Amino acid sequence: SLACYPSGFDIYDTCTDPNIAVRNSVYFIATQDSSNCDSDSGHQSIAAVVGPSTSSAAVSVASLFNLFTLPQVSYAATSDILSESRFNYFTRTIPTDTFQARAMAHLANHFGFHTVALLGNDEGAYGVSGVYVFEDEASKHNICIAYKKIFGVSDDRSDFERIVTDLRQIPDVRVIVAFANEAPMNQLLTYFAENNVTGYMWIGSDGWGASKTVLDPKISRVTSGMIGVFPHTETIPKLEDYILSLTPKSLDYQDPFLNEYWQDFFQCHLPGVSEKSVYYYDRKCTGEESFNSSLAFSNTSLVSSVVDSVEVVARAMHKALSCNDVQCDTRSGGIPGEVLIDYMKNVDFMGHSGYRLAPDERGNLAEVAWYDFYNLQPKYPCSNEFHLNIVGHWKEAEVSISNLETIYWPMTDTCTLKTLTPTSVCGETCYPGTRRITLDFSSCCWICVPCSNNHYTNESNALSCSPCSDEQASSEDRTECLDLPYTFTELTSEIGLAVLATAIIGWLICVIIIVIFMLKENTTIIFHAFARTWKFVLLGITITFVTATLSIIPASELTCLIVAGTQLLPVSVTEGSLILAAYSTYNRKHVQLNNWALSMIAVLFVHGQCILIWMLTSRPVVTKTVDRDQRLVYVDCVSSGSYDGIIVIIAFCITLDVVGIFVSFNIRNRDKNFQEGKFIFFSFIIQVMGWVTILVIYLVLPKGRHYRTFVLSFGLMFSSVANLGCLFVPKLYVVKCKPDINPPIKKRYRDKLWQWKFKRRDGEEEVSAEARFGESVRSHAARSAILNNYRKALAAIRDETAQAIRMYGICTDRIDDMKLRHRSKMEEVSMTTNSIKSSRVQLVLSSPSIEVTYC
Repeated sequence: SLACYPSGFDIYDTCTDPNIAVRNSVYFIATQDSSNCDSDSGHQSIAAVVGPSTSSAAVSVASLFNLFTLPQVSYAATSDILSESRFNYFTRTIPTDTFQARAMAHLANHFGFHTVALLGNDEGAYGVSGVYVFEDEASKHNICIAYKKIFGVSDDRSDFERIVTDLRQIPDVRVIVAFANEAPMNQLLTYFAENNVTGYMWIGSDGWGASKTVLDPKISRVTSGMIGVFPHTETIPKLEDYILSLTPKSLDYQDPFLNEYWQDFFQCHLPGVSEKSVYYYDRKCTGEESFNSSLAFSNTSLVSSVVDSVEVVARAMHKALSCNDVQCDTRSGGIPGEVLIDYMKNVDFMGHSGYRLAPDERGNLAEVAWYDFYNLQPKYPCSNEFHLNIVGHWKEAEVSISNLETIYWPMTDTCTLKTLTPTSVCGETCYPGTRRITLDFSSCCWICVPCSNNHYTNESNALSCSPCSDEQASSEDRTECLDLPYTFTELTSEIGLAVLATAIIGWLICVIIIVIFMLKENTTIIFHAFARTWKFVLLGITITFVTATLSIIPASELTCLIVAGTQLLPVSVTEGSLILAAYSTYNRKHVQLNNWALSMIAVLFVHGQCILIWMLTSRPVVTKTVDRDQRLVYVDCVSSGSYDGIIVIIAFCITLDVVGIFVSFNIRNRDKNFQEGKFIFFSFIIQVMGWVTILVIYLVLPKGRHYRTFVLSFGLMFSSVANLGCLFVPKLYVVKCKPDINPPIKKRYRDKLWQWKFKRRDGEEEVSAEARFGESVRSHAARSAILNNYRKALAAIRDETAQAIRMYGICTDRIDDMKLRHRSKMEEVSMTTNSIKSSRVQLVLSSPSIEVTYC
């Protein structure tokens, strides 16, 4: 109490207009006597100001009061701007907009409204700042603002039409959060009602969400089901009883504020009210009107907060004046503003609004933020009259809904009041395996698209898909990554079976040829084949078929090195042997074992150098190549460097073939040993063409997917098949179809022919005995064949005409001549044979060309 200290109050109506608030403030500041009481003038010094109610008005006058060190406490101004240090003489008994925005965001999150539209009026102290605070709070709860618009009382119908048009572009967004004052919201909602824009779920701030504007029958069609957020208030029983007992007559019509409220509430006019007044109604009040329920004035009022504000001033003055139960320390100059505001900001008591009033770090007194949720719902089923009913509250960051079924939602049947919680989205839920793609006009609107290949997401509404690791691929529904199976060059694969089958056939053919050649080794054609290197050539071809199958061995560090070092080695040996055979044929010599060994050592040395270069620069290693299209991981041997060393070895083989072409070119037309030189020449040409083609294909194909490995395997088998076809098939033909030109060699001659060299008796140059003996045998066989042909011709001519008889004579003479020459030759052969027996030297006899006959 302020015993013995006279105190009073002046009340000014701001009409929620900041300009009027400033004008009234200037007036009472100018008329007060700040130092002494002036009993003549009737003005007392002002200790403090309670109000105003709106944030914009409070901000407008706070700077003025700060200039005159006049303490100010507001019961309804919630703007966070007023907590700034420049308003040192301001405090309040109501929570700030930060808490209100937080309560609104929690409310939207509680009901699952994760996509909303946000509206705010252009008043900087309340609407704009409230919008910013709500945006910040919404982001903390994953609430997306699909549309935001700032409007004001100065906006015209075109501005409101633009808002409606924008909202209709996002028809699935059905929740609108409006942080605004009553006047601009009234204009906006009126336009909505005129254009039948209904069905939205509104969440309103305390500036309009619990005002009587929403109860207007026209506007309630738009706002039905809305939830307004309003600071918690408590009724004050004594004050309520007092107001309920009042009538206009009991106050003798002297209270201008109650007179206006009575007229507006009962819609009648009191005596003395002008017809031009906004409160003028046709019906005349009786003067006995009274409020029959506290709901008429206190349900959404801030009476308890006003009382708390007055008590803050009283408690501060009590301490400043050192009052007790008997008296106060009266001061002639009043209480200094800086002293009083300090006491005001340090009060600590339980307020009439239901929460403790104590200072916080920003100078505000509301220790706990407490908001009630008001739902606009029909008074009774099937009614067009609405009222605001408390359905829950927000306190200490917790939303509490008393009964969800009591909430009336937009578009709900007003007769049954069935609960139908609305949804507010701007895109369907993106299930695992899909991701959102935000649309251009709003960051909250999206479409769902499947994750791309080898990407996945196991979350709903994912913004992006995560890539799978290198050796994984996404499942068909893109919800997980699956390990890809390893695939090796195996026997069970299709290509592996093809390689193995081809190699087995090649082996069998080689075995058959070996058996035939071994059985017919004592015949002329086989014995002298390829200057007696046919065993080495055939062995190289057989081993080539073996090395071709190395590709189907699963890759490992060891097998990669083994395959690299051995796969093309038999090709080099085969081609080197053929070059040596061609060279020996050109010089009319058989290949000697020591010469063949030296040649093979040279070939193997160069081949080994190529392998060594490969191993030192880019040795083959086990590489895993992922093919997500085939959903496989290929395990293969791939060179580790920038180039593939196998190219060097293939190039060496091609070089050997080119050398072989030049060497065999000079013997291609020789008839020796059934035109063996021609087939060697053809073999080298086919080898060059084949290996060049294989090399090109090898370079074109990608690494690490078994393609190169199998191409090389088939290249090896092609090389072997080409050699078999060009070199050994003609020999088999002679063995089968031309036995007359492939006579056996007598054992005594064969045993002597195993000698590698001989010297003439007179010390001339060494000559191959085998070559000389072969020529002699082949000449004798040719002459015998010609003689048989002529005899057959003579028998046919005897039956012809005279011309045939003449030809017969000619042929007879020719035959006689041939007999003489034959006898002469036979005598020479006999002499030569005797000479050989004595001197152990064999002479090579020349013979004419023979006519080839076919079997």
